[in-house]
Amino acid sequence: AEFFRNSSDPLLFEMMAASYGSYLARGAGVRERTSIGLPLHYGSTPRAFMDFRYGEEHPDQFVRVHVPPLSSRTDGALLPVVVVVHGGFWKERWNVDNAAHTTIAPSLVASEGPVSYIAVEVEYRRREAAGGGWPGTNEDVARALQLLPLIAQRYAIPMDFRRLALLGHSAGGQLVLWLAEEAARRQAAAEGA
Repeated sequence: AEFFRNSSDPLLFEMMAASYGSYLARGAGVRERTSIGLPLHYGSTPRAFMDFRYGEEHPDQFVRVHVPPLSSRTDGALLPVVVVVHGGFWKERWNVDNAAHTTIAPSLVASEGPVSYIAVEVEYRRREAAGGGWPGTNEDVARALQLLPLIAQRYAIPMDFRRLALLGHSAGGQLVLWLAEEAARRQAAAEGA
């Protein structure tokens, strides 16, 4: 897809592009889980967000996209993206709403510095959930990232995928490291290394 050819981050986006087409071919795509405080014009509060489903197997397969208020953005400018993956010992008890990182995404979006960010929190099936654990939990995080370009395009969310950072806390840190390794492995295989 043209979207991926224009990306300057080959390690991550080659992985995203490789399965993007097959993901859409299976009938998946953007499905709003809930819309809380974020009309399509983004609103004016930094706590505004939208949830999007990336899978149908479990209710925990969604991403939460936080967009800064209009007043903190330059019209038409793409914003860097920080993907936050929560920790919690891969247990159901800890989720995107109560894990230790809950202030990170809103803080990134409400940044008063020279750069505002779009923050994306990833919820995933944990080890106690059907399909959670290895490899389902890891696949969930990869699928969540694969859906971001479609979300950005469909809802005109100004995500700059050339400026993307992955951030994980505890178990989320392990998932982020796995994702980076998987992207590097796919990139090496594509280059014939």
